[in-house]
Amino acid sequence: MYRSLSIGILLLSFAAAPLGAAPQEITLYRQAARVTELTKVRFQPAGKQLQHCLIIISGQADPASFQAIPRGNDLVKIEDIAWRRLPKEDDADLKARRRTTSQLKETKNGLLAELEGIESQLQFWQQQTKAKAKTPAEAALIATNIGRNTKKAFLQKLSISEEITILNRRIKQLEEEVNASDSAAQALWEGTITVSGTAAPLEVLLSYSYTLSGCGWRPVYRLDAVIPENKIKFNWEAEVWQNSGVIWQDVDLRLAVTPLPSVSPSMSLTPPSPFVDPDTATHPKRSKSPGKKKPLPSLATGESNDAGAPSPSALPGGFPLQQVVKTTLPSGLRKKIILQEENWPAAFDYLARPDNDSPVYLQAQVRLSVTREIPRGEAVFFRNGSFLHRGEFVFSGQQESIIIGQDPLVSLVRSSSPEKNERLWRWEAQNNQPFPIKMRIETSIYAAAGDVSQPAPAPVEEKPGLWVWTLGLQAGEKKVISCYYQ
Repeated sequence: MYRSLSIGILLLSFAAAPLGAAPQEITLYRQAARVTELTKVRFQPAGKQLQHCLIIISGQADPASFQAIPRGNDLVKIEDIAWRRLPKEDDADLKARRRTTSQLKETKNGLLAELEGIESQLQFWQQQTKAKAKTPAEAALIATNIGRNTKKAFLQKLSISEEITILNRRIKQLEEEVNASDSAAQALWEGTITVSGTAAPLEVLLSYSYTLSGCGWRPVYRLDAVIPENKIKFNWEAEVWQNSGVIWQDVDLRLAVTPLPSVSPSMSLTPPSPFVDPDTATHPKRSKSPGKKKPLPSLATGESNDAGAPSPSALPGGFPLQQVVKTTLPSGLRKKIILQEENWPAAFDYLARPDNDSPVYLQAQVRLSVTREIPRGEAVFFRNGSFLHRGEFVFSGQQESIIIGQDPLVSLVRSSSPEKNERLWRWEAQNNQPFPIKMRIETSIYAAAGDVSQPAPAPVEEKPGLWVWTLGLQAGEKKVISCYYQ
């Protein structure tokens, strides 16, 4: 059985006892790993001026990626490496997991059959409600029996359903553990390394590396906007995993921050663009203004954005590898490693884009004293310790506008116009937080100054086609703004 062998165990000869290879470095990519190991091997004669030994590596390794370099002996030259698959038998631990999973499934099937019987009982007693009693006493007796037996059956149903739920969780956990071990242990790779340089028995320090699937990592972030203190508590962790079938004991992990080319980061949660087509926006009917429409720039890039929403910045290239302290990583389990914890200074305001009937978003303007290169990953966003949402996060440079999430305690609601003017909108901005806030309201189809009489306050045109109100709202305060549309 090979489960007890460490990754890359080498054999002294075809019949010799194994020596453990020492992992020198493991670089984790998003969905794979590059494993580098160092060990002393003893080659045996295999013909004129040739020596050979056997090497065994994980079944999830890619033999085509294998590279080996003899250290400290310039005369030794690797001539050939030949590979073959070795069948793998389940070890005692894996057999026990399979046996337990099978037993739990049998128990679950018995409970399902029992649950089916209880359902039949419930249907029977429910049908008895249609029985006709000859006397009031008989009716009372029937009702009592129906109630008592229905209650008993229902309680049994709840108890069995709870047992089935627990069994399902345990079965799923065991199946994941079996799959993790099984995928790596179904077969191993045995390589025959042939070298030239001398006919005498030879001991060489051998360094070798290979690519291993079933491994990877992902960045996980936590951003807590502490508004009263004007800061964001930033936490960056690496969630790492490997399914090689063996424990990585006290290894140095290096994380390749750039994702593999096959990984396509998904879009992050962002508020909708303030720039909309006046003919398709959800406004009351109004007159069109031919000739005034033009492509409006994206708020994020300042360029035309046909999709109508800011696109998150592309993942910056050239991220360095992140050195991680020594850690032990069991096979089949996930582990989180803290990479960075710090406080970021931030100025907070609330962003609303009512042209799209959007909610109000809490956003932070972050300005750091040093450059940060933080790759795209999953983030959990909080406001003063309260969960807001999960989304994606990426940061590059020293300053960034970060959307923290929707705040249900801050609102911007459209109200009807008393003048019944289809071109006039009124919005009510309200702050139900226990602290003062700033609200930024953006629109792209506000009537240009001088076209019509404008109710105060009037917005400011920050750039062509972008009109902005900036409101200060005390705790519990409400303000009303009005706008004529073209």
